[in-house]
Amino acid sequence: MTKAFKTFIDYGFRELGLNRIEVNIAVENKRSRALAERQGFIEEGRLRQAEWL
Repeated sequence: MTKAFKTFIDYGFRELGLNRIEVNIAVENKRSRALAERQGFIEEGRLRQAEWL
């Protein structure tokens, strides 16, 4: 998953010329949050009541 995530990020910046990529991850999803943090993402905020469970 780490390799796929990094490939996706590289593609967005290099091939598509994006300036920013956002990742929406559930607060309780520790493994996905760790994956994003390992790639340099930081938490800038939280969307409240954004999940429909």
